[in-house]
Amino acid sequence: MAEMAVEWLRTHHYSNLFVPKVHPVETPQIAHNFSTRTAGLAVAREMKAALILVVEHEATKDGALIETDCGPLFNVHVEARGLSTETGDTVLRGGAHYPQCVDLNGKTLRSLACQAFATAWGFRPSGQLDVPSSLMCTAGQTEATPVR
Repeated sequence: MAEMAVEWLRTHHYSNLFVPKVHPVETPQIAHNFSTRTAGLAVAREMKAALILVVEHEATKDGALIETDCGPLFNVHVEARGLSTETGDTVLRGGAHYPQCVDLNGKTLRSLACQAFATAWGFRPSGQLDVPSSLMCTAGQTEATPVR
C-alpha cells in the first residue's frame, strides 16, 4: 500500500516523502518507537512536512455486506488518513471496501488503497459506489473522473 500511496501522490502532483530506513532524527527514543503515531509526527515535523499519511488495512473473515461468512476469502477495508503535523488532528480521511469477500492480495489492497486516496482527496464521493474495478483507481490521471 505504501507504493500505491507514493504513486498516487506523484501522479496527482503532490510532493511525497520517503521515510529512509535510517531515520533523520537521532533521538534514540524516537528510533525505538518509530512506528508509533507520536514518533511519526515528530519525524514529520523535523522534516518540515505538512502532514503524515497513515494507510492501514483490516481483513476479517466475516462482516462483508453481501456475505456473512467469507470462508477462504476476506472482508477487506482500507483507510487512508492525513494527520496534520502541527496539531496531530486528522485533516484527510478516506476508506474503501468491497461489499463481497475477496482474496487478500496485492491487487486487492492496491485497488482499495487507491479508492481510499481518491475519496480522501475528494476525487470520489464517499459511500457505496458502483464503480467497475478497472476504473476504481484514479492514479495516473491529473483530473477527477466525473461521477455519473
